[in-house]
Amino acid sequence: MKKIIFSVLLPLSAACALVLSLSGCGSTARQMTMFAFDGGEYALPERPPFVLSAGDKLQIVFSATDMVAVDPFNTDSGVFFVENDGSVLLPVLGRVVLAGKTEQEAAALLADRVKTQLREPFVTLHVINAVVTVLGEVNEPMQIEVDRSPSLLEALGMAGGMTANARRDNIMLQRKDGNKVKIYRINLQTDEIFSSPCYYLNNGDVLYVSPLHTVKPDNR
Repeated sequence: MKKIIFSVLLPLSAACALVLSLSGCGSTARQMTMFAFDGGEYALPERPPFVLSAGDKLQIVFSATDMVAVDPFNTDSGVFFVENDGSVLLPVLGRVVLAGKTEQEAAALLADRVKTQLREPFVTLHVINAVVTVLGEVNEPMQIEVDRSPSLLEALGMAGGMTANARRDNIMLQRKDGNKVKIYRINLQTDEIFSSPCYYLNNGDVLYVSPLHTVKPDNR
C-alpha cells in the first residue's frame, strides 16, 4: 500500500485536510460546518409572542373615543413594571396581574377592565426591555435587545456567528420557567433544531456555545 509522508513544513491545516479519514481531524472538520446533515424541507413552528413575567418593563397606552375621559388612565411616560408578584400598578385600575399572559392577552384584559368606564377602549402594550444573551464561542458575546422572539440562528448571527472553536453539537440554552430554570442542549449538526422548543428564543433566554478545545491559562 502506498504510504503518504508529510513534510514537517506542510501547514497543519493542509495535512489535516488530506488525512481526514486517517486521523482525528475528521470530527474537527465536521464541527467547522454549521450543519452536517443533508438538506431538506421543514415545517417551522410559529414565532411565539412574549409572555410577561416579573421584571418586564412595559409601554402601556389607553385609547378611547373620548380622549378627555381616557386621560386619567395614562401617564406621561406610559412605562410600567411587572413586579415580583406578577402585578402592574396602573392609574385608576390599581394592581392588575399580567404575568403569565402574552402582550396581546394582557392588552385585551386591560381593555375589558375599562370598558364600563370608557367608550370603545383600545390598549397597546409592549415589552420594551426584552433581551436574549449569547455567550461562549461566538465572535461578539452580547446581550441583544429584541422586539420579537428571534430564532436561535438569528441570535447567533447577531452575535457575529460562531468561532472556529465552537462546538456545533453542544449548545446550551437556559430558559426561565416561572421560578425555575430549564436547561436545553441543542445539536446543530442534526435537524432536531427545527422541531425544538428552542428554535425561537424567549425574552430572558441565555444561549451558551461550548468550546471545542479549552484554552489552558498562561501561568507565566
